[in-house]
Amino acid sequence: MLGGQRQFDRNRVVSDELRGTQYDAAQFTLATATTDYDTKTNEADMFDVLKLWMQFEFWADQNITLKLNSADNKGIVIESGQVWTQKVLEVTNIFLTNTSGETANINFIGVHKGV
Repeated sequence: MLGGQRQFDRNRVVSDELRGTQYDAAQFTLATATTDYDTKTNEADMFDVLKLWMQFEFWADQNITLKLNSADNKGIVIESGQVWTQKVLEVTNIFLTNTSGETANINFIGVHKGV
């Protein structure tokens, strides 16, 4: 399993595992009917401080599909309101698809421990 899901707690922005290291954080909106949105190219705060993420947390208020590192990879569907944590892969880009019918509010925090 690449990540885990749990209910989003607005008072808990970052898990304890992500504390105490340099990080990138990004918040932006993603229009409905957007496919394979290249976050590294289109969002200044994505992969800004760190060029490679070893861990990240993602949450959105709409169902979103993520693809890690390449738009050609298989999509991972993240349900609305869920926090998704990735701790297994080195991630250098994230591609997003929104087919929810609504504009999505997107939130990321990514770290590379030891940087």
